[in-house]
Parts: sequence; C-alpha cells; structure tokens
Amino acid sequence: MSTMQLSGPTRVHRDSAPRLCLRLVGGDPVVIEVWGELAAGNGHLLTELVEHVISGGPATVVLDLSHTRPLSADGIQVLELVRAMIVAAGVRVLPRGTSVQTWPVDHIGPRRIVSAGAEDGGT
Repeated sequence: MSTMQLSGPTRVHRDSAPRLCLRLVGGDPVVIEVWGELAAGNGHLLTELVEHVISGGPATVVLDLSHTRPLSADGIQVLELVRAMIVAAGVRVLPRGTSVQTWPVDHIGPRRIVSAGAEDGGT
C-alpha cells in the first residue's frame, strides 16, 4: 500500500471557509481520508481529488469520514456529488466512519454503496 500526499495535507482556511484536510492512500482499495468540515466552500477540493483517483481506474474507493465534523446540508450535497462521480465511473464506494442511514443514496439508479465491513453485493 502506498501513500500519496499532494505536498502535505490540503488545508483550506480562509476568513469564513471551514478547515478541510484530505489524504490519499493508494493501493487496493484506494482510501480518501477526509478531516475537518466538508462544506460548499471547500467541497471542490474533494471532487478534484476524486476526479484524479477515478482516472486511475481503481475497483474500489473508500471514503473515510471518521474524522469529519457533523455534516451540514452543503456537506451532504458534496458527498452526493462525489458518490455519483465514483459510481458513474463504475467504481464501488465504501464509506467509512458514517452510518449507511446518513449516506446519500440514489434511489433511481442501481444501489452500489455498501457499508464498510458489509458483505459483497451492496445494501
């Protein structure tokens, strides 16, 4: 397993912007660790990292949210966008550090989200 950090953790802190730290751990599966507060003002950092990750063609992406603050509505919208991007690329998403009940789910398309540690095949 390799670890890739883009010149250290990506931190955003402007006057009103919440702090966010992202860390990418390569391997199988690829793990994206999210620390701090995910919001509309910094969500583009996560979507850009996800674009980079899925361009490499991984089979599975783990989104580790165990170090995030409680998600706001904006944070949930960012997660839904990220989930949709990953699923559209044909990659499995495994959230870690959140309950399946709070994970955004696309009720129209196929359900390809499973909780960490769950049996293969989705929920």
